Amino acid sequence: VRRANLIDAPYRTLNDLQVNSCGLPACLDWVEQASGWAARRGKPTKDAGLRRGLGLACSHYVSGSAKPVHWSGEPHAVINLKLDFDGGITIFTGASDIGQGSSTLLTQVVAEVLMLPLARIRVVATDSALTPKDNGSYSSRVSFMVGNAALRAAEELKRVLVAAAARKLEVTPDEIDWAGECCAVVGTDKTLNFAQVVEAALVDSGTLTVKGVWSTPKETQGGKFRGAAVGSTAGFSYAAQVVEVSVDEDTGVVKVEKVWVAHDCGFAINPLAVEGQVQGAVWMGMGQALSEETQHHE
Repeated sequence: VRRANLIDAPYRTLNDLQVNSCGLPACLDWVEQASGWAARRGKPTKDAGLRRGLGLACSHYVSGSAKPVHWSGEPHAVINLKLDFDGGITIFTGASDIGQGSSTLLTQVVAEVLMLPLARIRVVATDSALTPKDNGSYSSRVSFMVGNAALRAAEELKRVLVAAAARKLEVTPDEIDWAGECCAVVGTDKTLNFAQVVEAALVDSGTLTVKGVWSTPKETQGGKFRGAAVGSTAGFSYAAQVVEVSVDEDTGVVKVEKVWVAHDCGFAINPLAVEGQVQGAVWMGMGQALSEETQHHE
């Protein structure tokens, strides 16, 4: 498996989590080269009663919706972050982690923005008594839409912390060099550790909660493309695969010998999870192709 990860800029240079690349040509080029497609195409081999050949497929897939699901203006995704005196940060999300790793991804986003270790952050998810409402884990929307809400909540919490540090050090927020576990006044030896910043931020208010929301941007809502009436998506991912298959001419048994996969998911926030999803998709596709059937009765 190879990830054709075509956005090379570091995460923290992005204002939003986006799927804004089209890596389909690169994906096709890679699987063609890796599998020897050009030399082997249309030339099945035969060995001990088995005929071997190659097949190729490519795809694109949605990431969230391009148009509002709620025309009332209700946000598509909401994240609450709670900061307490122990320096712990709790992410409250209504998004369900159904195995795609979204809770881990949200933690990574918040930790990256605040420049803090993952150990400082925990997640409370899908508790309707505590967490904000979420639209649901469908249409591959959670990482994209809820991830952006988490990014904005983290940016707001960082703003609050920097402002508190600036008050404590009697400077302006622009003079604070934020480094997560500590911060300093630019050009001086004046510093605060994270515990001191938290104390300064909570001195008057106590436990602090900030919010981040995300909704479908207007620039994706007026598309003229096919399917735009239902608002198909604000971003696509792309993939290509070549599969080597053997068929036993006597028994008809089909076996997948090897699979080459290239996938453009945009910027891979969690590369290990991306690879796991790609591998899981291969096994799911093989299961459908080889183990399921559709019967038609006249």
